[in-house]
Amino acid sequence: MSLVVKKVEAETKTVFFVENGVIDSAPFDNFLELPKVNDTIELVPARDGSSKYVVAEDEPASVNTVYVTNKSKLAAGLLGIFLGSLGIHNFYLGKTGKAVTQLLFSTIGWITFGILPAIAGIWGFIEGILILVSTPGSDWHQDARGNELQD
Repeated sequence: MSLVVKKVEAETKTVFFVENGVIDSAPFDNFLELPKVNDTIELVPARDGSSKYVVAEDEPASVNTVYVTNKSKLAAGLLGIFLGSLGIHNFYLGKTGKAVTQLLFSTIGWITFGILPAIAGIWGFIEGILILVSTPGSDWHQDARGNELQD
C-alpha cells in the first residue's frame, strides 16, 4: 500500500498523507523518523508490538544512476571563453543565478564605466577553461541538475 505524505504540520505535530485516495493523518509519535512532503511512507510492526510509520526505502538501483545531459561540454566551455562576461554559458547549463549575476556585472559595469565587466569577463573565461578541462564526476562537468555533460 502506497502512502504519500502531503503535509507535515509542526504546530500540531501531525503528518497528513493520502491513503487509497483518502487524506489521513497521524501524530509525530507514530513515526520512527519524521518524513518530508512527497515522501512515501509505510506502516511496519515495531518491537513493542505496535505499528509505526517509516519512510519507504528508494530502490537501490536508483542510487548509482548517472544521467547524461544532451548539453555539450565543448559548447559550454567555448561559450564561457567567448561570451562568459554575459553569463551565456551558465544560462546554457541552467545555472541562472550565476548567469544573471554575470550579466548584471557586465551591464551595470558598462553603464557606470566600472571594473565589473572586466571581472565578469575574467570570471567567465576561467569558468570556460575549467569546463573544457573537467573530467566526469567533477562539478564543472555537470549542468545545474547534476547531469554529466557530453564530451
